[in-house]
Amino acid sequence: TLRLSCNYTRLDSKDTSPIPYYNGNELPGRPQHVASLSSELFGRRWSVTWEFHYMGSNYLDRANLVPSGERKIHDLILVLRSPGHGISLSLQGHNLGDERIYDVSGFPLPGRSLFATIGYSN
Repeated sequence: TLRLSCNYTRLDSKDTSPIPYYNGNELPGRPQHVASLSSELFGRRWSVTWEFHYMGSNYLDRANLVPSGERKIHDLILVLRSPGHGISLSLQGHNLGDERIYDVSGFPLPGRSLFATIGYSN
């Protein structure tokens, strides 16, 4: 079975401060365009999911002096489930392209990250 999903947000965020040099600026960390796309292929005991996250360029500061480039992040998730035992193994890769991204304060966020999880449910 294949499941596809996508979403898009367009945001027009403006600083309405009475301070003249902030008024009309874009709000920090609020890009005008944000989108995501995912596809999940799954069977009875396994699933593979690919996700793509896009965030348009924005500013890291209120004065709009420190720009942040656009982000294009790819994630991949593989889940295997054992028959009848409730045990699952999840392998996840986030930010597979190792994009350099920063939060509003300008601190770097994690680059490529790999995770393995063993779960149990009855």
